[in-house]
Amino acid sequence: MELKKTHPTFVRKDMRGSWSATSTYEMADNRRLRIATLKNYSGAIVTNATVHLLKDGFETHLMYRDFHRNVFNSRTRCTAKAVEAQHAEALKGAAKLMEDAVDHYKTEETSHG
Repeated sequence: MELKKTHPTFVRKDMRGSWSATSTYEMADNRRLRIATLKNYSGAIVTNATVHLLKDGFETHLMYRDFHRNVFNSRTRCTAKAVEAQHAEALKGAAKLMEDAVDHYKTEETSHG
């Protein structure tokens, strides 16, 4: 499956001063797969994959309905290098995450429609 990024991976510090990395890929039906690595509330570095619907210039994600997957969780100190390394490792599985997300919506269509 070919992946089309909407923009290059974005690495930055958030408003609390913690490092994060985000990669976004186009899907069908105005959806986007977002893979994000960041420090969570417990201090762990987590990488999640979520799907968002793009509508009227906004992205929405419905909890418990839209695709969500915890990819990695580590207790490493949150540095730019650690976030970039964990994010790069997660991106190696981006094609599989995209397949799983597509399958999620195929299953949803058959069960709801």
